[in-house]
Amino acid sequence: MAIFVDSAKNLVYSASNPVTVIDPAAGSVVATIPLTGQILGAAFNPADSRLYVVVTGSLLYVIDTSKNSVVSSVTLPNYTFESICVNPVTGNYYLGMDSAGTGHVVIYSGATNALLSDLSGADITDAVDVKVNPLINKIYVGSDRGTGTSVVAVIDGLTNAVSGLPPSAYDDAAHALAVDLSTGLLAGAGQSYTTLWFPSSDFTGETEVPIAMAAQGVKDSMTIATTPLFRTHNTTPSFLIAATSNFSQNAAALVPKQAFYQVDGWQGAWTAATLTAENNTTSYAKVKLPTLATGRHILYAYSSSGDIATVQANTISGGNTPVISPMGSVVFTVEK
Repeated sequence: MAIFVDSAKNLVYSASNPVTVIDPAAGSVVATIPLTGQILGAAFNPADSRLYVVVTGSLLYVIDTSKNSVVSSVTLPNYTFESICVNPVTGNYYLGMDSAGTGHVVIYSGATNALLSDLSGADITDAVDVKVNPLINKIYVGSDRGTGTSVVAVIDGLTNAVSGLPPSAYDDAAHALAVDLSTGLLAGAGQSYTTLWFPSSDFTGETEVPIAMAAQGVKDSMTIATTPLFRTHNTTPSFLIAATSNFSQNAAALVPKQAFYQVDGWQGAWTAATLTAENNTTSYAKVKLPTLATGRHILYAYSSSGDIATVQANTISGGNTPVISPMGSVVFTVEK
């Protein structure tokens, strides 16, 4: 049995059979959803109001939690089910499965419930647990039978390319995974030890990042909470985007001048915002987001020390090239 909490609707879902919907404020059951078969696993996407429940007989039920009813059923490959997770940003859901000792990750579209890909290979040594980091669109696949080069498979959610994270010297298993979204830290519990994989501080693996990014929700009369998660009733919330220059020389001239942001994805059009210098290192902008539906959202943002749309480097004449920051992100909820 799995328990899921929808903080936007203040409801609890117990993925047993039947699936039970509980109003904790009233202390009562508000709905039951009967299913056929024994429940093996479940995953919840509050952003799309979808609960995915895997049962015996290679079947997956899709439940619309806004209606508390089954809206679709999916026949799965004839593999042994091991784990499931869902990316709340893309909506795609991932099933870890096993076929005669070969690990598989089967990917479905959250929009159509169509099979997108069936991944296997040397880096997917097992699939006892799958977890997603929606901020960077990476899916992690844990194994109980790791090799010298891979104990956790890493799937690029955009391309479905697979790579492997090596085990530590102390444990070659990672059968339970956890991701810290604030730092990107990945933890894998093995047979005797827990292995930690630390992300690099920027996309190039450098330890020094010339520009650092941060974003936080702006408190107003409709704000529910600011910590540990920004929660609001406001469907057009405002955020403060701050960028800090870490240049050691000529820092004042290189204070970030522009920021670019978008909500619930990083592959669409970026909205530009002009940053106002607060001092010789930090600049900021207050931005108002477009109207959002209730649910969980992610604001993505990055900044630049120059006009990245027009300034280009010239290696022959030594022209300037702007520096952009790593992408920052913040998770928040809009609630009724």
